[in-house]
Amino acid sequence: MPDVLAVPLPIQDDAALVARVRAGDPEAEADLALRFGPRMRALCLARTRRPDLANDLAQDAMIALLLELRRGGLRDPAALPAFAAGIARNIVRSEHRASTRHDVQALDMDVAQASAEAADVRRIDVERALDRLPGADQQVLRLILVEGCKPADLAARLGISAEAARTRKLRAQRRLMEVFGSPPPSRSPVAEPPSLR
Repeated sequence: MPDVLAVPLPIQDDAALVARVRAGDPEAEADLALRFGPRMRALCLARTRRPDLANDLAQDAMIALLLELRRGGLRDPAALPAFAAGIARNIVRSEHRASTRHDVQALDMDVAQASAEAADVRRIDVERALDRLPGADQQVLRLILVEGCKPADLAARLGISAEAARTRKLRAQRRLMEVFGSPPPSRSPVAEPPSLR
């Protein structure tokens, strides 16, 4: 015996069903749920592959179908099966977009938190390394790292020549790198022009 739910209603029955739903007939709403509920659930399950989510989405789709029919959103009752399937597909798409947005936002928050934690660890490491340097080197590096002083600013703040400021900066940076246990950065591969004497 064929499944009653799988047998499509004739077009005139679709028109009568839509008219009854629009009129607020509770039995028509129950008939609509019996006819399209399993189809919507099957469509949602095929697209999500999660039975629990498919049940929820199929219920949302059925509510959306009822609301659309009540407000006159379907002009051609012959298109009722396609209309119901379209609503179910839209509900699944909306859920997919929302879950993707949520996943991206959660990932962004995790990355931001990890970056902030890493920055805190680096700052603490730098502070500890600075504390192990002589006072003059600490002063130079704090002016550069914290206040963003350039060699000319550094020279003015320390009351020394720009060349002496560059020398102190390089020496302090090398000592800091030694504290971290890393070799000092190599010189740029770009050749410097020879100085004129």
